[in-house]
Amino acid sequence: MTDSAENSTLLLSEPQHVNQPVQIAGILRRLQDAHSLIHVSLPGQGDSWLSTIIEVQQTRGQLLLDELSPREGNGALQRARRAIVSAQIQGVDISFATQLIETDQADGLLFYRMAMPDMIRYWQRRSSFRARVSAATVIPVEFERDDGVRLGGELLDISVGGIGTRHKTAGGAPPLLGEIWQSCRIVLPDRQQIACALEIRYVGTGERSSLRIGARFVEIERHYLKLAENLIAHLEREQLRKRRRTRDT
Repeated sequence: MTDSAENSTLLLSEPQHVNQPVQIAGILRRLQDAHSLIHVSLPGQGDSWLSTIIEVQQTRGQLLLDELSPREGNGALQRARRAIVSAQIQGVDISFATQLIETDQADGLLFYRMAMPDMIRYWQRRSSFRARVSAATVIPVEFERDDGVRLGGELLDISVGGIGTRHKTAGGAPPLLGEIWQSCRIVLPDRQQIACALEIRYVGTGERSSLRIGARFVEIERHYLKLAENLIAHLEREQLRKRRRTRDT
């Protein structure tokens, strides 16, 4: 069990560097819509202050931040004019560097016009064990986005929280971090299917330039979750039998 857990953790533990403007704006809007607290610190300094994202203005290249708390952070930011922002949302850690454009006020409260970041570091903290599919077993998967784009591949690992998959090609532009694919189907060895919606959490390259994806279940009915739990138990039993055979030879 340890080998599988280590392998699947390696798939998602390295931070990804998101540098596409549309994707950056999408991640920041998720923080805005969730009213997530963000931590604002200055480069090379250990202190940090709390704030929230008021608005994402992608066309203007600006990000509006609320005044900092505690308030002494406001003077520090105005002097430094640079900041490191970090936040967490739904098990994902996010951080980026930005610059102060100007300080403004509304209803007597400060807010800051910051430059949209050129890059966001984005990585997931895995909380549940993923059972890995053996190389001798092929479990097909198919993703479909709302615009009809389809992406076929095979299952690499699965947990009660999500899956890892491999695909020969992306069928065009690869999925973006944070995207929701409303239709995913996993075809089990007994021909039953798991149907769910997924949030893309990892996109990378595997062996022979294959596409690797890690995704979180965002909508899955209890019946399908039970099928996923049964598959995890089956894969764990297979791994234990394999280890016993190896140990006894």
